[in-house]
Amino acid sequence: MKRQRTQLLILVVVLCALGAAFFGIRQYNKIQAQKPVEEEDIISVIDAATEEVTAFSYDYEGETYCFEKEDETWYAAEDHSLNIKQTRITSMLGGVTPLTATQVVENVTDLAQYGLVTPQRTIALETAGASYILYVGDKNELTSSFYVSTPSTDTVYVVSSSAINRFNYALEDLVEEEEESSGEESSTEDAETEDSEAENTESD
Repeated sequence: MKRQRTQLLILVVVLCALGAAFFGIRQYNKIQAQKPVEEEDIISVIDAATEEVTAFSYDYEGETYCFEKEDETWYAAEDHSLNIKQTRITSMLGGVTPLTATQVVENVTDLAQYGLVTPQRTIALETAGASYILYVGDKNELTSSFYVSTPSTDTVYVVSSSAINRFNYALEDLVEEEEESSGEESSTEDAETEDSEAENTESD
């Protein structure tokens, strides 16, 4: 009887230890899942901040567009008279500054399999202290991501398609439409004047 009681006591202790261990593992995993991604785990492609960019260019549908910033205002490089949509420019740059990758492939010997021998497009950025060039290759439709690379490297990065698609604008898409209210008001005033003169002529 005493032996059975001892065995039962040992069994209870073992079960309690196993339960505590299971609970501890669950808590540890939960804490690890809630931890922010460590800096060394982030795959950085472009480490510049949006506000640091002073000029940039990109190609879209066979055309290359260049922009430059003066006194915190963005202008089309070839024509400063155009009223550029500032918030849209900021949104575009925000997709790639900074730019991180979800995956990296190192020591690539055949860039052709990623569409990077002849890139589909190029995005270039300038800051006060650095220049960045991003070559965009094929799109992976399954993961909705693009393969990109930088000059003189054998590394291919996988980045979100949303970052690249932000540059799907022609110049006319980035220019504010001119307000026509002043012209309409002028036309209305001219019409009223003509009507008034016509009435005076008839009365005469």
